[in-house]
Amino acid sequence: MLRRISIVGVLVVVAVMGLDRGGVAPAGAAPPNAKAIVLSASPGSTVWTQALRLSVSITPRGGGAPRGGTVRFLDGDTPLGTATATTRITTFTTAALTPGPHTITAAYDGDVVIAPGTSNAVTITVAKAPTTTTVAPTATPVPVDQTAELRAVVRPAAPANTALRPTGTVRFTAGTRSGVVKVNANGVATWRPALPLGDHPVTATYSGDAEYAAGDPASTAVTVVRAPLDDLHTIAVGDEHSCAVSLDGTARCWGNNAGGQLGDGTTTDSSLPVTVAGLSDVTAIAGGGRFTCALIDGGTVSCWGYGTSGQLGNGAATDSSIPVPVSGLTGAVAITTGLIHACALIDDGTVRCWGNGVFGQLGTASGGSTTPVSVTGLADVTALSAGTFHTCAVIEDGTARCWGNNSSGELGGGFSSFSSATPVPVDGVDAAAAITAGGSHSCALLEGGTARCWGLNSTGALGDGTTTGSLLPVTVAGLTGATAISAGNGYTCAGLDDGTARCWGTNWGGNLGDGTGTNSSVPVVVSGLSEVAAISAWSSHTCAVRADGTARCWGVNQFGRLGDGTTDPTLVPVTVVEP
Repeated sequence: MLRRISIVGVLVVVAVMGLDRGGVAPAGAAPPNAKAIVLSASPGSTVWTQALRLSVSITPRGGGAPRGGTVRFLDGDTPLGTATATTRITTFTTAALTPGPHTITAAYDGDVVIAPGTSNAVTITVAKAPTTTTVAPTATPVPVDQTAELRAVVRPAAPANTALRPTGTVRFTAGTRSGVVKVNANGVATWRPALPLGDHPVTATYSGDAEYAAGDPASTAVTVVRAPLDDLHTIAVGDEHSCAVSLDGTARCWGNNAGGQLGDGTTTDSSLPVTVAGLSDVTAIAGGGRFTCALIDGGTVSCWGYGTSGQLGNGAATDSSIPVPVSGLTGAVAITTGLIHACALIDDGTVRCWGNGVFGQLGTASGGSTTPVSVTGLADVTALSAGTFHTCAVIEDGTARCWGNNSSGELGGGFSSFSSATPVPVDGVDAAAAITAGGSHSCALLEGGTARCWGLNSTGALGDGTTTGSLLPVTVAGLTGATAISAGNGYTCAGLDDGTARCWGTNWGGNLGDGTGTNSSVPVVVSGLSEVAAISAWSSHTCAVRADGTARCWGVNQFGRLGDGTTDPTLVPVTVVEP
């Protein structure tokens, strides 16, 4: 007699025949068809990549346990594997099942005591394996002329344990831009969009595949900035503007343009570099007080901007927003500009100046001039620098001369209180390699890389560790290995042979570049600046050209004089960028 019994919600197959009291069939009798086969699974549901543990309970009617036989486990009609029944409980662990529903049964082939039979069916639902997605830009910020690169990494989430990787796609979204990229064998999808200037939030969402579930969106951000202005070889800072010369001989300027000092034919300020109109073959450039001058290959000079004091040198006292040639000037090898005057070093070692000469800064007793005049009694000059109202030069023998305003002792002759239209020997300087004239102080770079300064020192511009002015040169404390020097209004900067830069003096606008805004009477390191090839200082901002041809500026940024596309001041260097 056969009876079907339902046990705790699962189907149990029971067959009954006569057994002896020990649960053993009488001799010569067929194996008794008396047993219960119950299948269970742990867990009752699973995810792909997880193994499934199956348990079969085989119970003879009279007690005891199977004495052998094989249990076959089936997924529908598909074999999963076998196990030998040697106890009442037989277990088997499957390999991972594919996602979806599965109907599992166990078939026992019997032994000498127990006849074959089939268990109840157990339904298992296998979910897709979970994933996690991360996304990040390979670099940020990204120059606007380059594509951004976003990398999404899709990984199986716990409790996954498989060498197989997700193979679906990732949808990237950045504002109105999007892209779908297939995940590679390493679980990585890379998107390279061209994005406009600005900050861009980015999301990456994995689509899922046959085995792996779609993931939650991952997010990151990438910033796109203007490309650096490059291929530069020199830079010059003016009162409220800056200019640089490219290797191709063109010049570009940025900042205040009230007097047309940017040279682009307008009087519109620009926080980005604009090209100086009609100018080529430029070898050097100098920024003054709202005017600019450039040295042209072949020894001529052109100037532009404010011209009411004759500082453009073209014989007129009018402004010009485009370059005009300096009258009668040939053989020039260097150019320098002050607040309202300019000077050129001629290839015969003489110097000629033009513009306002009220303090004698032109080096002639005749006062101002709208065309170049020769500096009296000066020869064998090798270097030249104009300050606000005074001018200094290095002589071939390593000595120095200064002339013009001397209210703070900036001429270095050991006296003050009156000006001199005649060059004055600088006491105590006999091995000068370069010279720089600032607002009311001056400095000489000496052979061997040290420096000495003189004049006004109320903000520490002389760099000797004090704020006491000096009529004679004092040594800049701790400065060695200097290769370039530039004096501004109340501060000084130097480039060193290791490619770094030092500045000292006033720091109210951040023009020392050390990130503090605090004055220093000794040299401090310009933060994050390396490979310095040239440096230039003026009233409240500083710029440098690096060996890679890019430029950095720092300090006050009114009118956009730092060239980074903003008017935000900064205590540390920022990159001058392309328009």
